[in-house]
Amino acid sequence: MTTFVLVPGGWRGGWYFSALADRLRSAGHRALTVTPTGVGDRAHLTSADVNLDTHIDDVLAVLAAEEADDAVLVGHSYGGMVITGTADRAPSGVVRRLVYSDAYVPEDGQSCWDLTTDAYRDAFLAGAAADGYTVQPPPGSDPRVTAHPLASFLQRIRLDGTGLRAVRTRDYVYLSG
Repeated sequence: MTTFVLVPGGWRGGWYFSALADRLRSAGHRALTVTPTGVGDRAHLTSADVNLDTHIDDVLAVLAAEEADDAVLVGHSYGGMVITGTADRAPSGVVRRLVYSDAYVPEDGQSCWDLTTDAYRDAFLAGAAADGYTVQPPPGSDPRVTAHPLASFLQRIRLDGTGLRAVRTRDYVYLSG
């Protein structure tokens, strides 16, 4: 049995991975979905202080609370930032593998802002115009998406490489065209 921890991309909560989590569980695995602070059913916790570190801490807390070890972290889009930081900060033996699904794969000092396209940078700025610290979801999105903390897109990741050296495998899945 493998423990999978599923981290969604921007604007999405754990519900994004519901179908995949169900399939993994029916195959005998453990599947944990994460909703980052300030998003989805945790939108009420948003503030100008919620950033990438907050989301990394969210996943570390799930790993600790669930006593996970040898886990596979799966990150979609912005979730790639989160799983990279989580793996780097997790205690040795907690994270075995990283799976990036159409995700950002940051190096130390990079942010989602640095790695994304001009179109997304424009969307981040336009989406944050209402309150200055949350980015409204793109038009036509799933009705369950919520505003996303701007600081999480802007904050540069801090990696010292310690935890990442313990990760045995990194996989990259590209589903978009």
